[in-house]
Amino acid sequence: MAQMTRKVAKLLDEALMLPLEDQETLANSIIFGLSCEAGEDVQAAWDAEIKRRLSDIRSGRAKMIPAEEVRRRLAERLRNASR
Repeated sequence: MAQMTRKVAKLLDEALMLPLEDQETLANSIIFGLSCEAGEDVQAAWDAEIKRRLSDIRSGRAKMIPAEEVRRRLAERLRNASR
């Protein structure tokens, strides 16, 4: 994954402070915008990846991390990235 610029890190930090519903709306808007740019082969690859991940979750192969822990880790990364 590419290194975040300060501008992107700041935007992400601000986005993570939004209410959860607003975060979901923002994330969906970004993902939808990216998927509109992608070809059908990319969409098919994403569909396959989603199915694989759901299978891993349902079978117990995937280790789930609570959302609050994910947010804590992201906030820590952002603090470290802006130094």
